Amino acid sequence: MTKHLDLADQLTVQQLRTFCHVHELKSYSAAARKLNLSVPAVWEQVQSLQRRYGVELFEKVGRGITVTLASQQLYQILQPVLTGLDSSFELLHSERSSPTQPITIVSGVRMMQEELAPAFRRFQREFPKTPLRILHRDNETAQKLVADGGADLALMLRPGPGDTYDSLTTKTVYTVDYLAVVSRRLSLSRKSNWSLEELVSHPLIIGHRGTNVRQMFEQALHRRGLYERMQVAVETDNSAFTIAAARSSMGVGILAGVAGGPLCRGLQARTLHDELGTAEIVCVWKRGRQLSSAMTRWIEVLQEVDSN
Repeated sequence: MTKHLDLADQLTVQQLRTFCHVHELKSYSAAARKLNLSVPAVWEQVQSLQRRYGVELFEKVGRGITVTLASQQLYQILQPVLTGLDSSFELLHSERSSPTQPITIVSGVRMMQEELAPAFRRFQREFPKTPLRILHRDNETAQKLVADGGADLALMLRPGPGDTYDSLTTKTVYTVDYLAVVSRRLSLSRKSNWSLEELVSHPLIIGHRGTNVRQMFEQALHRRGLYERMQVAVETDNSAFTIAAARSSMGVGILAGVAGGPLCRGLQARTLHDELGTAEIVCVWKRGRQLSSAMTRWIEVLQEVDSN
């Protein structure tokens, strides 16, 4: 253990940061540009790290490089350490002075217009000097924005196992139902039977392939042997668009949301809880980041508003 401590003392933050950039970009030259260093300087820092650990971190493949298993393991350890170190300056500064640094939050249009509104109002009353910067992105882009440091927090439907960034932490903050919504001008709105068998007999408005709602709905259809009967009339990339298309009588909208929410007013909405269960809304931030008291309180407010 003493020998390992001696080796660790020989490492520098710059070496660790350089390694992480090379690992992420799979390129010495791209990492050099991002760090404003020369390519030889980047290469030498990685070589020094390899000598300290006694492992190969990258292998040359053609004109590029690929990461080794050791590189993947080291990155998983170092990335949150560096993120925590970077956030320590912001954390200590915010706790010692007036918290006026904006919090950038990425979310979906439907959430912004429905269940998040009460949380925004409560947070503003508690932190009147902390402005919120609100952005809209899809799940994939929102995760990338947080991972790259362009946003502090993201709110989204929980991504599937293969769709979650390894560099991010996720925390469930509340749940919503999967819904079917339809214009009251359509005949389905007057029927009592909204089973999956009935739904697939109508044109559907649903997220594009790969979205959480689409995956859950298709899995339910597969279980019931109904997948081949699915008729997709409109594909969207967010629930607000799905609701708008349903309001225009283009078909039956399938989404995750709140049946009594403002966007569904004037529409007929039914929960699909028995067939699809509930959908988790998660808050996402960079793994290892030390959240400020304002960010921590924002997450608590989301949970409190949902419980009320």
